Amino acid sequence: MLLSEHKEINSPHTEDVTLMLTKEAEKPVIDSESRGPWFITASFRTVRKDIKMNVVQCNTPTVGKSDEVKDQFYNQLQDTLNKVRDQDINILMTINYACEQVVG
Repeated sequence: MLLSEHKEINSPHTEDVTLMLTKEAEKPVIDSESRGPWFITASFRTVRKDIKMNVVQCNTPTVGKSDEVKDQFYNQLQDTLNKVRDQDINILMTINYACEQVVG
């Protein structure tokens, strides 16, 4: 299990991201990195040695977040995507909790 990390102590875990892998799927992991509370990245070996598979999983800030927080998120997303090579297999997975409030 790969987890994103908060820098603040005792911060809520409502923004954390987890990438859950089976034991078999953990074997080809080359590298993983937590990029704050919203992002986790992992790189995997593939059959072709010159190509790797990069997975970026993120939790998109939506309801109740300021424009500043959203701008920080999208700037960090762009920085993260700029670090992956075009010739690799790149997968972006997002979690979007648009309905954070109970209606009724």
